[in-house]
Amino acid sequence: MLKLTIAITITLLFSSSVLQAAETSPVVEAYTCNYLEGKNQEDLNSAVKFWQKGIDKLNSKAMNSYFASILTPLYATTDADFHWLGSNVNLNTWAAGNSDYTNSKFGASADAKFTKMSKCTSNLFFSSALYTGLTPTKNSAGAVMMTAACKLKEDATMKDAQAGEAARIKEMTANKALVSVYKLTPYIANTPYDIVYLVVHSDLTAFAKAGTMQMTSKNWQVSSQKFASAMQCETALYSTSIVHLPSATR
Repeated sequence: MLKLTIAITITLLFSSSVLQAAETSPVVEAYTCNYLEGKNQEDLNSAVKFWQKGIDKLNSKAMNSYFASILTPLYATTDADFHWLGSNVNLNTWAAGNSDYTNSKFGASADAKFTKMSKCTSNLFFSSALYTGLTPTKNSAGAVMMTAACKLKEDATMKDAQAGEAARIKEMTANKALVSVYKLTPYIANTPYDIVYLVVHSDLTAFAKAGTMQMTSKNWQVSSQKFASAMQCETALYSTSIVHLPSATR
């Protein structure tokens, strides 16, 4: 989307991929944005449509594997109007795609449209898929995402956090949960959080069904206590809109 405002400009965020041994895990660029005065959702939709019409014509192999989604707050303590999450399969591919985009006339034009209607801050994360029960498609309208931005508690370690993750993943696997869970760790990011978890549901009905299972499951409550002993988290719920799917998944 926009050029990163830091020094260097989700498996995919919502799908698995085979990585070469010499490569990093997937990279996620996250933009937190507010509308400029007088701008609104219609202006965002216009900028996104322009971006969508041109991105695949860019003839960039790296950008062909790019995933992008817009998040809009439903229940969240945030001043942001929307978020843009974009991911690529590894750091080298992300950098190649970013270079192809920012050095093109189309990229400059697309960025100008976003800059005209919004002001954004940006962060860069590494991503890993903890549990994949959903596959994104063009028809993923209505999907919602719960986020948990977490800090390690005093004297807790990443190993403790991983133990809590394992307990929750075990419960999801046992219940064949129709969700996907991703873990973001800061790479170049101005954030107080050690880990951000993304939990994707197909719609609000699925979100409520999963929540009901969790609230009434003794095993889930035990795993939650284990997780809570290591992490303190702030949660939020967002609606999602897929902006771009990798060519291999269309």
